[in-house]
Amino acid sequence: MSDPNFSTNDTTLLVRMIIHDMDAPLAVIERLMSRICIGRFDPKNETHARLIRSSTLALDRVRKMLRDMQDVISGRSLQINPENIELKDLAKSIVQEMSPLIAAEGQRMRTTCRDNRLVSTDINLIKRVAVNFLMNALFHNINGKAIQMSLFGHGEKGYGIKVENFGNTIPEEHLKSIFQPGVQLNLKTSRQFRGHGLGLAFSQMVAEALGGEVKAENLKDEEGVCFSMVIN
Repeated sequence: MSDPNFSTNDTTLLVRMIIHDMDAPLAVIERLMSRICIGRFDPKNETHARLIRSSTLALDRVRKMLRDMQDVISGRSLQINPENIELKDLAKSIVQEMSPLIAAEGQRMRTTCRDNRLVSTDINLIKRVAVNFLMNALFHNINGKAIQMSLFGHGEKGYGIKVENFGNTIPEEHLKSIFQPGVQLNLKTSRQFRGHGLGLAFSQMVAEALGGEVKAENLKDEEGVCFSMVIN
């Protein structure tokens, strides 16, 4: 059954936005393939290599968006496959996946892990939530400060992850509804918000499936936002 909170208009707009996001990297790859075919491509040329890297990363972002859209719109329950992992190893895995994109965007990230406890969780789903939080931070981190990601223990066996970015804040009236499908789409009209809103909706699905909660808070001491998920 599809999500009743996600309208046909929202779905149509999402598809148009994703097609738009795919257009530029596909065009670059097409030009590079043409150069390869006629022998005018030099893999040692830094400009050519940079275009390939940036296009590959852009297409990977689109792939993640399509995967989130499928899960959010379908309304199906998520399948949980728990595995044991130490929090520091989980943090390293997230950093390894996101580092190329963060570097390509000219951003920096600092990671801390306050508690290296062993947790039982669905590693794939948790990494997808972390990547969604970090992608959101990349879009809105505008003042040059390093994005902050921290993993921590919670209670006796729980754990949590939070990501802070510095720049735009979220209007107070949207802090609780930002994780609902379609809300980010409406916020995009202000031009302060990038993204499709699917990652945050998916993150809430994961938190509910794992018996936890997600939260968005504006930073108190400076402009910015903290997204967090705590699993009890």
